[in-house]
Amino acid sequence: MSTPDALINGGLVFGPGLALAAGVLTARTCCRWATDRWHDRLDTRRYKATAARLHRVADIADAVMAMPEDLLTAQLEAKYAADNAREEKK
Repeated sequence: MSTPDALINGGLVFGPGLALAAGVLTARTCCRWATDRWHDRLDTRRYKATAARLHRVADIADAVMAMPEDLLTAQLEAKYAADNAREEKK
């Protein structure tokens, strides 16, 4: 008996229940694969967005650290004074 004959005989003996079970298993596997792939892509997008933000923060930090100390101190004091003024208004 050849393999195709065995498959046909098995399908006739076990009926449509086996075909239905195989179809459900295949659909479930495909849906799980698609969901995992979608989550992986979402995680990659989140990672890239986070990395871009961190690079931007690092660039800003490098720019701030390259400033002369007097200018940096003056800017921080002005920002601190503005924050205190906002707090006093509340």
